[in-house]
Amino acid sequence: MHDDVLTISGERGFPHSAEGDDDRRDVWRRVERGYGKFERVLRVPRGLDPDRITASMADGVLTLVLPQPQERQPRRIEIAIEGTAAIEGTAGERELAGATA
Repeated sequence: MHDDVLTISGERGFPHSAEGDDDRRDVWRRVERGYGKFERVLRVPRGLDPDRITASMADGVLTLVLPQPQERQPRRIEIAIEGTAAIEGTAGERELAGATA
């Protein structure tokens, strides 16, 4: 994971070996599953902790668990205006003491 981008890459081998019955010319096989190298790039929510990501594989299925990042907490911002008292409000509020944010 780099910044807010998670890259998953791997390689799935060819499902049949080149030895044994596969060398016979009278054997036909139809392969409907992809094989070879692959890469997936996913943008994840900002603030995701990469140390909390877990991955597991069962029956050929890769499962990733990406816990949601904690919501950003509001914080108070003081706005100083020359010649008057300071205005206080919470970041994210639309109106701060009569002023439009």
